[in-house]
Amino acid sequence: MNNNPIIDRVNQFIKEIKVDDALAELSKAIENDPDNIELLTFRADIFYKLQNFPQSIDDLNRILSIEPNNEIATQKLSLINDIIFMIKTDIFESTNLYEPEGSIFSDGDIRFR
Repeated sequence: MNNNPIIDRVNQFIKEIKVDDALAELSKAIENDPDNIELLTFRADIFYKLQNFPQSIDDLNRILSIEPNNEIATQKLSLINDIIFMIKTDIFESTNLYEPEGSIFSDGDIRFR
């Protein structure tokens, strides 16, 4: 187990698939200790796994405001930004893929682009 009882309780909630309880416990602990990088990192990771990228980004930015040279937070933030970029990228528009007539991706223009 961890030396931090909050982390231990949060891990137990996660094992029991009580993610909302885990987040509530972390949020309460962060409210009482807003500069705790360990807690912020843990919550950012949970938000990341839930694909709640805005909340994860908020926690990672908070970590960087406390500790600007935190490489882990910087790398995680970069990864999330890459994921968001890929989600927003229209692969059909950026390649020469042929879209057959009747395809759900077809815009009616079936020639090569």
